[in-house]
Amino acid sequence: MRANDGSGRAPRMEIHQAMWALKCYGSEGREWTLEEKLERIAEAGFTGIFGSLPDQAEEKQWRRLLDRYGLSFGLESFPGTSLELSQLLDRAGDFPVLYVNAQVPDAYTTGQEAVARLASLMETADRYKVPFFMETHRGQLTQDLLRTVEYVRELACMRLTIDFSHYVLAGEMYNFE
Repeated sequence: MRANDGSGRAPRMEIHQAMWALKCYGSEGREWTLEEKLERIAEAGFTGIFGSLPDQAEEKQWRRLLDRYGLSFGLESFPGTSLELSQLLDRAGDFPVLYVNAQVPDAYTTGQEAVARLASLMETADRYKVPFFMETHRGQLTQDLLRTVEYVRELACMRLTIDFSHYVLAGEMYNFE
């Protein structure tokens, strides 16, 4: 397992701002433009952003702005199957994705079925040669510490993104209706 991004640079810490957290954020009664958001993210000392892939029509603008502000890009995802992850990574194509972070559905899948799903997703990410992290999150496979420990014991190479706030709510269910 590599400890850096595959470049000749030493391992370093990346601190990313979630793009979803900047929705409807702005000043003077209007939301900031993408450029204003990325400029402020860079000024605040973040090294990258975390978000969804831009629409294909906006991809050039995103690349230009990421380069201008020296920001890396982490991809959020919600793959329930290897096919869904493959489709996302195919769509990512040449976009400069540093890593993929996944919230894997669902809270009702447990045990060996969950382990098999996670293993399949990890294998898919390996084929694309992209670092892949499972996020601990309520309402997902990794919604609580007990299950997540079980999965890590089965899948020793499983990498996690830990969202501690969700473990306070372990087992919380919500209705999307």
